[in-house]
Amino acid sequence: MKKSWRNLTIAALLGAMAYLLMYIAIPIIPIVPYMTLDFSGIPILLAFLIFGRKDGYVALLIKELLHLILAGMAISNLIGVLADAIALMVFIEIFNYFSKAGTQHYIQAIMVATLGMTVIMAAANYWVITPLYIKVLGMKITIPLVKMVLLGVVPFNLIKGIVIGGLTTLLVPKLRKVLTVAR
Repeated sequence: MKKSWRNLTIAALLGAMAYLLMYIAIPIIPIVPYMTLDFSGIPILLAFLIFGRKDGYVALLIKELLHLILAGMAISNLIGVLADAIALMVFIEIFNYFSKAGTQHYIQAIMVATLGMTVIMAAANYWVITPLYIKVLGMKITIPLVKMVLLGVVPFNLIKGIVIGGLTTLLVPKLRKVLTVAR
């Protein structure tokens, strides 16, 4: 019981760290300047790797709730939080499914998870997310939606998956003692 509270506390701290890392945001694709690469996925992925699914989702939930509470419950924030949560959940679930101990397996899992996240987020942006921004917020797009998804959303998610997965994989060996003690 004591260990589960400890794990939950550390997962909550990782969620808070992820929230703070959201503010180091870099726009990387000019067609979709509102989609920014941040490093908040790293602590979330670490929480999943260290503590498992339950505490990983606690970290994700804390990150998203902190963002909504502190940034406001505006519809644009709600849509953004939903999109971010979906992207991270898809990436992490696929990564967990395909990863085994060892860097070689992590690299393969990152590639598969990145492709899966890219496909899901391209579809979500084409059919749900971007149409919501257009309808609810009056967002204007200057190119056809399919072109925006193919030239903006797809490369963004490919880059995001490789960066988040790659940096996390570099951190895992450094945290090997923590990984062993926490479980």
